[in-house]
Formats: sequence, C-alpha cells, structure tokens
Amino acid sequence: PLNFDTVPTLMADLAKSDLMGAKALQLVVLTACRSDNARQATWGEFDLPNALWTVPRARMKSRDKKNAERGPWECPLSAPAIALLTALRPADARPDDFVFVGRNGCISHDRMLKILKANGGQHVHGARSVFKKWCDRQRWRDAGQFQLDHIVKDQTEAAYSQTETLLDQRKLVLAAWGSHCVPSGAVAVADVTNDNVVRLDQARAVQ
Repeated sequence: PLNFDTVPTLMADLAKSDLMGAKALQLVVLTACRSDNARQATWGEFDLPNALWTVPRARMKSRDKKNAERGPWECPLSAPAIALLTALRPADARPDDFVFVGRNGCISHDRMLKILKANGGQHVHGARSVFKKWCDRQRWRDAGQFQLDHIVKDQTEAAYSQTETLLDQRKLVLAAWGSHCVPSGAVAVADVTNDNVVRLDQARAVQ
C-alpha cells in the first residue's frame, strides 16, 4: 500500500517507465493534485522558469459559483517536478497541447490506475491522502489544505483564504515533499522546519 515509506520506491519505479501514464502519476505524487488536473494539463498552464503551475478554476473540482472568487489554483513546482516536465516538453509544444498525451487527446484515468496497481498502489487519490497525512505529521496542516485545494469550512479561515493561499509556504513544503519522494534528485533548499512554515493562526496574529 502507498504510504510515507513506500512513496520513494513507487517514484523510482515510475521513473523507469516510458509510459505517459507513469509520468502523469509522478506529477500527481509530487504536487498532490487530482488525477484529472494532471491528465488534462496543457503546456500553457506551466511557467517552468518561475516553477509555477496555474490551473484555471474551471478545471478544478471546486469550480462552482460559490468558489469562483477563489481564482485559479496555483501550484509551486519542486525541483523533481520541474525536471520531469522539462524532460517531457517537446521543442514545438503549443500552449493548448496536452502534457500527457493519450490515444484520443489526454491520457485516461484508467490507464493511470492500471499502472499504479501494477506498482502496488490501489487508488490514484491515495497519493493525496498520503500527502495530507505527511503534512499533518509535520504540522504543516494549513499549507497542506491549501495545496490540496480543500474548501475551508471554518468561517475565519475561509475569510482569510480569500486573499491568501500560502504560496510561499507551500513552496517550502513541496520542496521538502519532493526531496522525500525523489531522494536521488534532491537539491539544496532552505532548511524546512515547523518554524519555517508560517501557520494560518500565526499569520493571523501578525495581521
């Protein structure tokens, strides 16, 4: 089963595969995105020089009118994620081209699931669950919630989230997560400790 300890092995196995589904799964693990966001991603959404992936709200699960004001989902890209995408990007890639190409457009969820099961996984969504537990374990719950694009239920946090997405904190969190997932591809990053990531309650205290 997929857990903290088995993620690096899974990523190493996926990296050995030339299958597009394996590449898509790597992005899912590294960014904790939903499978549909990875499957339907286009090159125009990625700003590799600035290590940022911007997904329009219309492509997010929380895309109803109630969440329209939240704007697009901005996802920091760790060093392993940038390396993955750089290697995949064709020289003639157009903004509307799918990153993970399948037979009839983008790759299918079933193909990703088949590859994951062949490598010991059960559900693509399991990668998000492992990331959430990892963030909770590191006391990075708030940054993790924003990264997962979870709807904040607490009214105070919801009001705060309209103007803040903890992007800088999430850069640190995903850098640490990327180094955990792909140890051999880890790069020198700022020391990430519980004190480095400003939690929502701490941020409110200095408003």
